[in-house]
Amino acid sequence: MDHEERSILEATSVSLSSVVARIRAEYVEMPGLALTVAQAARFWSLNPSALEQLFSILVDDGFLLRDKTGAYRRP
Repeated sequence: MDHEERSILEATSVSLSSVVARIRAEYVEMPGLALTVAQAARFWSLNPSALEQLFSILVDDGFLLRDKTGAYRRP
């Protein structure tokens, strides 16, 4: 995550770890949840470019995958 994206999260007084935890919790609580970046940005009221980075972290961790439609979901 670059400086600008960190600033976006800091400007909203939200820590990176709490946002990642919140996203993980939503996916665990709602089996079958599949969101595009645009949908997730509206759902969590976050900047789309910051969400792309957060989703990248979750994909790298093996928690999410990006399907052929561009939605992020649990494997």
